[in-house]
Amino acid sequence: FVEALCNLGAVLTALGDVQEATEVLNQAITLRPNTPQIICNQASILHRNGHLSEALEKYEHALQVNPEFLDAIVGVTALLEKTNRLTEAGSWLEHGLRRFPDNPDLLLVSARLARREGRLDDAVNVLERALQLSTALDTTAAMHILLGQLHDRLNNSARAYSHLLEGNRLSAQALGSKDE
Repeated sequence: FVEALCNLGAVLTALGDVQEATEVLNQAITLRPNTPQIICNQASILHRNGHLSEALEKYEHALQVNPEFLDAIVGVTALLEKTNRLTEAGSWLEHGLRRFPDNPDLLLVSARLARREGRLDDAVNVLERALQLSTALDTTAAMHILLGQLHDRLNNSARAYSHLLEGNRLSAQALGSKDE
C-alpha cells in the first residue's frame, strides 16, 4: 500500500498536481517514516518549487536512512551544485560514482560540475558517455542542451546547433508524452 502511495505521489508530481502529490506522500510518510523513496519524492517536490533548504534537509534525511540510495545521492548532488556548494557536491558525486559509475543522472551532474570548473572538454567527454547510457527523455534532452552550450563555448557552432536542436526536440517530445 505504501509503495502504491509513493508511486501515486510521483505520478501526480509528474502531472503537475503538486498539492495532491504532497498530500499523498504525507500519508505515505506517516505509515513508513523512514522510507528513502518517499522522502526523496517529498524532496523533489520541494526542490521543484524552489524550497531548496527544505529539499536539502529531506535528501540528507534520506541519506541518513540509506547512504547508498541512488535517488537521494543524485538529488543532493544536483541541489548542492545548483546552490553553488561545489565542494560538497563534488564529495557526494565521488561517493555516488564509486557506487554507480554508469548512472546517467550522476554523469550529468558531473558534467555540470566540470563545466563550472572550466573543464569544458572533460564535460563534453562525460556527456558523450552519459548519452550512450541514458534512456530517460528528460535527462537525454538536458544532456543534449548542455552539450550544445558546451560546443558553443568551444566555438564549434555546427555541433552546438545539432545538440541544441536535438535537446529541444526531445524536450518537446517529453512534454508531449506527459500530456497523454
